[in-house]
Amino acid sequence: MTNNVMQGYSAFIYEVKDRYMAECSTLRVVSSGITPHEAVENLKQEIHNTFKNNEIQINPVFERR
Repeated sequence: MTNNVMQGYSAFIYEVKDRYMAECSTLRVVSSGITPHEAVENLKQEIHNTFKNNEIQINPVFERR
């Protein structure tokens, strides 16, 4: 039986041209999407694919660049 513990990470969300970027500097993972929500969901998927963790919570921090 696997014991998956919820992992929480902060991610910076910012706009670049017509896309939103979600960047988790702790894990050095970046993803993008058409909306901020899509960027965060893509970031979760990327973290899952990289670290094989299903229990991921992203705390978005919106910023202007």
